[in-house]
Amino acid sequence: MNMLSFIGDQVLLSVCSNLFFFFPQPTIADFLSIGWWASNAAWSILQQLFFSLLFPNLLEAVESADDDIPDAMFKESCITEQTQYFFDNDERSYSGVLDCGNCSRMYRAEKLPNTNLVFLITDAKATCLSCDPRPLRQAEQPSEGPNPCELAQSPRHRKGPDMCFDNNENEDDSDCGGGNHLSPSLWSMLGLQLLFWLTKFLLQS
Repeated sequence: MNMLSFIGDQVLLSVCSNLFFFFPQPTIADFLSIGWWASNAAWSILQQLFFSLLFPNLLEAVESADDDIPDAMFKESCITEQTQYFFDNDERSYSGVLDCGNCSRMYRAEKLPNTNLVFLITDAKATCLSCDPRPLRQAEQPSEGPNPCELAQSPRHRKGPDMCFDNNENEDDSDCGGGNHLSPSLWSMLGLQLLFWLTKFLLQS
């Protein structure tokens, strides 16, 4: 909905309000009358129903600007990979030899007590230059994910639980609150309008 359409609806709404729902200035006797309060409350409800029928676009949500953005902008992979290093057993120390082809490098890992740290000792990098020079990074790195063709050949199946949890006494299944657009029928609106005109005429007479 653009600005011109919005201004036009507002002007038309003001004109209709002044033409069809004009009330004279109330007096003190009107304020003390229950019939005056009931009549004005009924007319107020009728105004809301009438405006919702004439201007349904005023109660609709405004279209988001994100609808104009192409889908390609949102097709971005969120898959990441992370390298983890851990001991294969519960031993506090571990050692071995890293074979790099023409040479090898010895290493030893020791768990530090009362911490989650591992003390790693290796041969100098200059002793064997043919080893993989890539740094060991444990932080998450962006990844393109697995090959979909390979996954199709050997799909992974998720194992379900041993028992089905289809019912739980502590589950809160109450409905969440929400809004609803009121759209009354035309015949009911005309009937209510005629009824309130008749009621107002009887009260004034």
